[in-house]
Amino acid sequence: MKNQFTNRKVMQVLQSWKSHIWLTFGLLLLVGACNEGMFNDDDLKNDLELQAQFLLSKVDKIGISDAAHGGIDEFYFLEQTIGKAPKFNGTFHSNLNPIVEISDDFEFKTFHQVFSRDAFGVKQLMVNQTDEFYLANWNTAETKAVKGKIYRIRVRVGERVMGFVDVGIVSPQTKKLENNLVPLVENQTMKIAFRLEDKICPARIEVLPEEATVPVDGEQQFEAIVYNFYDEVLEDQNVKWMLGDNEIASISSTGLSKGLQAGEVTVFAQSQDVTGTATLTVEEEEDPNTVTDIEGNVYKTVQIGDRTWMAENLKVTKYNDGTPLRFLTFGVDGNVEGYFSYNNNLQNGERDGFIYTKWVTATLSEKNICPEGWHVPTHNEWITHLFAVLAPGLPSDWPTIAANKMVLGSSWPDMTIDENTNISRFNALRTGTLSLGISQGFGNNSTTWLTLEGPGNPPNVIFGINPTFLENGVSIAGDTGAFNFPGCIRCLKD
Repeated sequence: MKNQFTNRKVMQVLQSWKSHIWLTFGLLLLVGACNEGMFNDDDLKNDLELQAQFLLSKVDKIGISDAAHGGIDEFYFLEQTIGKAPKFNGTFHSNLNPIVEISDDFEFKTFHQVFSRDAFGVKQLMVNQTDEFYLANWNTAETKAVKGKIYRIRVRVGERVMGFVDVGIVSPQTKKLENNLVPLVENQTMKIAFRLEDKICPARIEVLPEEATVPVDGEQQFEAIVYNFYDEVLEDQNVKWMLGDNEIASISSTGLSKGLQAGEVTVFAQSQDVTGTATLTVEEEEDPNTVTDIEGNVYKTVQIGDRTWMAENLKVTKYNDGTPLRFLTFGVDGNVEGYFSYNNNLQNGERDGFIYTKWVTATLSEKNICPEGWHVPTHNEWITHLFAVLAPGLPSDWPTIAANKMVLGSSWPDMTIDENTNISRFNALRTGTLSLGISQGFGNNSTTWLTLEGPGNPPNVIFGINPTFLENGVSIAGDTGAFNFPGCIRCLKD
């Protein structure tokens, strides 16, 4: 019995201590909760202050940016949003389509919420025509905005950001934040109200065309389109035209530019403090009686009959697709795609034209050695369109008549010069030829590659202008078997 009494007393004491412990613990929790409420507000402010300082290291400004806070004119956040009613005098612009975007990364790589006039329900941006403002309702409970975070609300029209307001999500105890942050109590709805007014100041200028090319003495009319911050066109704006270099071109007060010399110049159109630019390239006008190959060599051309011929021998060292040719020297077998130059001197070829193997001609090569739009003439084109014109009717002595009208007399000192010499302006030179890479005939003949087409025809023919020491001094003959006699090339326009 004594032991039972003792055990009962012990249990009563333990139960009494247990009650005291739970009571004490509950009081501590209550005190802790009160203390947490007291200190949370300061801690929250400190956290937001640290965030603000960090953000200031990444952006130029935090807080509020509108017409009343150093931002763009004609854009205002209203009292419902920032707690202060701004003063404004402009005309409300109700026909815009602004976008309201909310993000916590300040670079807006991600979006917490977006409002627009085209959206429906909670994401719709409304316009109040009576009180003249736009309005979006941000329900922070629905979007789960995090207490202790800073969110930026920005208003955008097109690609132009009109302004922003930065808010910190706080507890009900927080009444004010530093750094112009607007406090927003967690789980509350914020009215994002703002006003957009007519914008008459230029924001950007588009100059058309953006790029233009004119010859020397050629003209180009430029146009300046002036836009406001809403990307609306502003009419009747005063535009000042300028050039980066007045020696390359000139420009009038209406944007009419004239090329003066070859070069590139920047065109400026300025309205108030906004400038737009374009680029004008002035080129030397290409002589219509010339053609240029892929390497930039320029050749004179001549109209003979109804066809256009090169008036110079070809000097190019690659096909017109850029594939290079092999330079061959005397003593090297010419049975390859390549070219020679008299006495192995490149300057001779660069001056008078190179001497090519038959393999580069149109019938033996899949590529074109002539400039784009030109080709190695065929045998029929040579006879029909060249000699038929130079020796009408092709009389028995047509080779002599045609040759005399083709050769450049100064290149043939041994021949007799008369009024018909080189009358065609074909300018045939005595470049000579080669046989198996061995120099032959320089000063005695001019050879030119042609091509033949059609079944039964040999693939190539080479025509040579040779001195005959007759009255006219030269004659012309063809050799369809001269496969190993490289010659010059005269291209014919397609």
